[in-house]
Amino acid sequence: MTLKIAINARLLADGSMRGWNRYAVNLIRGLADTGEAEILLLTDHPVAAEHRAVFDACEGHGRICEIASGPMFYPRWQERWQTEICRSEGVHVLHTPYHYGLPYRSPCPTVATLHDAIDVLTPRPLSDKLSLTGLLSAFYLRQTRKTADRIVTVSRSSAWDLVRKLRVLPDKIEIIPEAADTAFHRPVDPAAIASTLAAYTLSGKPYVFYVGGFEARKNLPMVFDALARCKSAETLQVVFGGKTGPEADLITAHARSLGLESRLHWLGRVPDEALPPLYAGSMALVYPSLWEGFGLQVVEAMAVGCPVLAANATSLPEVVGEGGALFDPKNPDELAALLDRLMTDETWRSELHGMSKIRGGEFSWDKTARLTLELYRKLAN
Repeated sequence: MTLKIAINARLLADGSMRGWNRYAVNLIRGLADTGEAEILLLTDHPVAAEHRAVFDACEGHGRICEIASGPMFYPRWQERWQTEICRSEGVHVLHTPYHYGLPYRSPCPTVATLHDAIDVLTPRPLSDKLSLTGLLSAFYLRQTRKTADRIVTVSRSSAWDLVRKLRVLPDKIEIIPEAADTAFHRPVDPAAIASTLAAYTLSGKPYVFYVGGFEARKNLPMVFDALARCKSAETLQVVFGGKTGPEADLITAHARSLGLESRLHWLGRVPDEALPPLYAGSMALVYPSLWEGFGLQVVEAMAVGCPVLAANATSLPEVVGEGGALFDPKNPDELAALLDRLMTDETWRSELHGMSKIRGGEFSWDKTARLTLELYRKLAN
């Protein structure tokens, strides 16, 4: 039986491919490519051209249909309009990939993806929590967790956080990992690596790479604490990719306090096409985060075959598996020892490359889509 699946695609009006949107776009593409589901994208504003281009290029593009309400008061859109469409279209399952966005009463089974428990694990100013936006956000997040028939999350670590911190019932949770885009699984052309490194003035410079956010939980100043303790990494650079802001200024100040500012490179927001060459051209991805629900950048790096040095914390050991080396994120000496070995032990570096590539191949959006489709079938039956 072909399933009719409605996806809350409201945030896909934004053309960026970060976080939740990356997950939603790849899941939708993967579901359509199975040939076993018809996908209805429910939104109030048109899906962005960037995402539409991805859908139009996939094999199952004919199975993806966009239904837009036009501008509408949000509570009415969520509670009434989605419900009416699901009923009139005979939808089997309604899925929101955004932590929130399910109607309180749905005519069909519902699924919500909760990537993590960040809304309670990350400290926020009281003024933010008590603002109208903060109060509405908390209300909708609680409603979704309560009303969803199933909660999809991306790691055992996140599942434990949802049970322990958000009181989600364990039997409601399905663990379905994310994956790297197909572009990261393709061989990277050496010419593309050379031209990308030249464009970012990194040619001839050995570097470790980090891409993502810069909030405190990412623990990035610790990389410079480790670098200051290295014995054989005098030429090693640290390259950061991502949108900069006040948190980045704190990292710069810390590097400066250790006399290492000259070895710090800020790339700003990196376009998707530049990421595989930057991973491939680096000595390793360094990921010292104290808390992660999954760690998508780690999977991207492994798909390319980039050696991975990651914190032995929360979801990262589960995701890295045998595909990289782990360190205590509160012990700079452990990371320093790994950086020194990275610079001096070519055999070990080659082994890391191979292990990373093998582990990265175990994650794919097609696999994610298949597992999600199995969940839909259970609920539809």
